[in-house]
Amino acid sequence: MDYEFQYVTSIGRRNVNQDACYVCSASSGGGTVLCAAVCDGVGGFAKGETASAETVREIDEWFRFEFPELAEDHRSRFAVAESLTERLRAVSERIFHFGQFYSMESGTTAAILVLFGRDYIVLNVGDSRVYRLRGRAIRLLTEDQTLAMLEVRRGKLSPAAAEKSPESNILTQCIGSGKDVVPEIKCGHVRYGDSYLLCTDGFRRRLSETEVSAVLRRELSGEQLRHSLEDLAETVLARGEADNLTAIAVKAERTDGR
Repeated sequence: MDYEFQYVTSIGRRNVNQDACYVCSASSGGGTVLCAAVCDGVGGFAKGETASAETVREIDEWFRFEFPELAEDHRSRFAVAESLTERLRAVSERIFHFGQFYSMESGTTAAILVLFGRDYIVLNVGDSRVYRLRGRAIRLLTEDQTLAMLEVRRGKLSPAAAEKSPESNILTQCIGSGKDVVPEIKCGHVRYGDSYLLCTDGFRRRLSETEVSAVLRRELSGEQLRHSLEDLAETVLARGEADNLTAIAVKAERTDGR
C-alpha cells in the first residue's frame, strides 16, 4: 500500500495560527508507513501555538525513532497505540508543568492517524477529527471530547443539537491537562481506495459531510488534491469562519500491483 497526501492550513481571521499539522511517510519491510496529525491550540488558553507545536514535535520523534522498532518487530496495532499514548501523556504533562511554571493554562487537541501494513490506528484528544471515506460511505472515526458529546451519551442532546450547542466548544480534556490524559483509540483495517481527512474544528465546522466526501471521492492527486483542499478552506472562510483551520487528506493506493 502507498499513500498520497496533501494538507492546507490558514490563520483565518486570528492574529496567530495556533494550529499545527504533521504528515510523514517512510518505506518499511511491509510497505509504506504513514503518520499524520492535526493539533489545535485551545482557544482561551495562553500559548496554544506552543502546545500544538510541542505535541507535533513529540509525534515526529515517536514516528522517527520509536515506531520503526515496533514495526520491525511486527508488534500489534494495540502495542503501537499504547506506545503513542505514553508519548502523548508525557507531552501533556510537560505542557501542564510549563503552564504552572508561567502561571497560565496551555493546551491543544490532537487527532492522529497511523497507517502501517493493512492496519490503521486513530488516537484523539479534544475535538479535532478524523474521517474515512470508503466507497461512497463517509464515517467519522473520532468522537469529540466535549461537554456537548457527554450530553449526547447521556441521552440529553441529539448529535445534531450537539453541533450547535455552546457546550460543543468546551473540551473535557486536552493535551496539557496533565499526565492522566486518556486518548480515544480506534483501530481497523485499511483498504485500497480508502481516503482519510484529519481536520481541526475551524475547517469542518461550516462544511457538511457531503462536501467533505465529494472532495475525497474525486480521483485527485498531487497539486489537484491540494487545490481542492484550498478551495474548501476558501469556502469555509467565505461562510464567515474566523478560526484557524487545518486539514490533511490521505489516500490509500496500490503499490507495484499489491
